[in-house]
Amino acid sequence: MGALLNAHHVPAARVRYLEDSLQEPHYAACGVPQEVQRQRRTAASFAFGHGGPALDHGPRAHGADSAAVLQELGIPPEEFEALNSRGVVA
Repeated sequence: MGALLNAHHVPAARVRYLEDSLQEPHYAACGVPQEVQRQRRTAASFAFGHGGPALDHGPRAHGADSAAVLQELGIPPEEFEALNSRGVVA
C-alpha cells in the first residue's frame, strides 16, 4: 500500500513497533540499543566522529525529584509532605 501511495506523491510508510525498529541493522550500527543496569534502553540515533550519545544510568524513579523541584518553586517541605500524603504529588 505504501508503494502505491508514494507513487502518487502521498508520503506513506509502515508504522513499526519500537521493538521491530530496534532490530534494524542501522540502529545497532549507531549504538541506539544499549544495556544499562540490566535493562535495554535506547539512546539517540546519531553518532559523531569521536563517538556518540551513551547512557550511564537508567531513569530516576517516579517522583524522585519532586520535593527538590517544588522546594525551588517555594513550596516548603511541610506542604510537600501534606500534598504527598494525600497523593497529590509523588
